[in-house]
Amino acid sequence: MKYLLPIILFFFCTNSTAQKRDYNWVFGDSVGINFNTVPPSVDTTRIIMTIEPAASISDENGNLLFYVGSPEVDILTNYKKCVVRSSDNSIMVGGDSIAGYTSVTQGLIIIPDSYDTAKYYIFHIGYFLGLYYSIVDISLNNGLGEIISANNILKSYVTEKMHAVKAANGKDWWIIGMVRQGNSDYFYKFKLDSAGIANKGQQLISSQQVPSWAGQIIFSPNGDKLIYTGGMTENSVFDFDRCTGEFMNRQLLNQGGHPRYGASFSPS
Repeated sequence: MKYLLPIILFFFCTNSTAQKRDYNWVFGDSVGINFNTVPPSVDTTRIIMTIEPAASISDENGNLLFYVGSPEVDILTNYKKCVVRSSDNSIMVGGDSIAGYTSVTQGLIIIPDSYDTAKYYIFHIGYFLGLYYSIVDISLNNGLGEIISANNILKSYVTEKMHAVKAANGKDWWIIGMVRQGNSDYFYKFKLDSAGIANKGQQLISSQQVPSWAGQIIFSPNGDKLIYTGGMTENSVFDFDRCTGEFMNRQLLNQGGHPRYGASFSPS
């Protein structure tokens, strides 16, 4: 199931004025899609080879800044790292060995620092499922960017699920993932604000014998709901408070006896 290429791309969940941060997708075997054209155009100039996790980000005008994925060759040998490439496809300074793992559903997210327009945070899940972050300063190296802090560990033994959403103030970010402890599943919560990254604790999801490592968590476009796919276990929708970071009003989905791996919300 995992090898049906559930490519993970980063979408912004915010009520603020629409930007073009997600106008360039880079994923799979050197595939790009450019949404600056009508209809969207295929970009075959990118260098990437990734089974699952990939992320890319553009500036507010839709110009690609950089992208992240597995090495372009020999991914089975180099399955324990990711590579960061600049807009010209060169490997970003310091970006040749970011902790990663070829087979992680939601293994990469790129978030712009709302308080420093030159900085971007890459959240990445590495081998043995550790959650890391690295920081890009896009103003360096003549605008091609440079990794100024790499492979900082945030949490050990997380699962594949990870997503991000704007906080209620429209500037801070919630980074949400899942961790399993004993027979229970928990949301872990980090917040990125003007002071940096803060650990905001955990919240119980459910207690069940069958682990739900696989699958996705996806926020709705306005950020007030989250859908949780359990892989081989139960699936749920939660309400989310973007002020407090609390999940509420869990609703189990009738899955008709079939597991769910991925999910998405409609624009409305």
